[in-house]
Amino acid sequence: MTQESMTGREMIRQYRDEGRRDFDGVTMYGPLREANLPECSFRRAHMEGADLSNANLQGSDFSHADLKDATICGADLRGCYFTGAWLWGVSIDFATRFRKDSYDIIAEILRQWDSNSSDDGGNSIKRRMIAGVVYVSRSSCWDSLTASCPRGFEKVAEQALHHLEKWPSLRSYAYHARMNYLTVPEGGSDESNASRTDSTTEQLQEALIAAKEALRDVQKRLSSIQSLRRDIENAASDLEDTADSADTDIDEAMGDINNVLDA
Repeated sequence: MTQESMTGREMIRQYRDEGRRDFDGVTMYGPLREANLPECSFRRAHMEGADLSNANLQGSDFSHADLKDATICGADLRGCYFTGAWLWGVSIDFATRFRKDSYDIIAEILRQWDSNSSDDGGNSIKRRMIAGVVYVSRSSCWDSLTASCPRGFEKVAEQALHHLEKWPSLRSYAYHARMNYLTVPEGGSDESNASRTDSTTEQLQEALIAAKEALRDVQKRLSSIQSLRRDIENAASDLEDTADSADTDIDEAMGDINNVLDA
């Protein structure tokens, strides 16, 4: 069977004009930047190096697709499936939106996190192992980073969750997972548990300081608004007095004019 190939432009045309949604197994070349192709099937498609930046691909299926070195920066991938997809080296940024259970993407984010981190005391191996566990676990991804995390990996797992919090699509989920992880006493030594408690306390203190600063800023803004309101009220009062005085002057002038005319 001949492999179907097409450009990104041709794919967009068939989607728009012919209503095509099935691009399974297609070899695509050329950019799909800012393309509007939601609810498509790209299963086993060959899209290596494809530029999908800022594209709307909501609800599409990329299962087992080859997306090696593709660019998905700013792409809307909410509701998309990437089970078994090859995502090695994809370019992704914080503007990319995707499902919180897109474990293949999460694993690649963690792999790149290790690649971009300097090795500190052998933790690089642990980071890669955690990325690998996420990749093969999928359904138990978050458990692998929390309750089921092996002894000795606690610190790196916490760092991994903290890194995932930077991604808007994962922020809330990763934060709660990390907070739950920090409060679980099992799976670590007393020293590591104490370290987690200290870390949580520091974070709460930082949050409290930030909240107090925000409150002071609000109070300053409120004071400024109240001062401005008083200035406006005073100005309005001055305008009313001026208007009343002007009315009196006008009445007196009209009276003078009438007296002159009568004379």
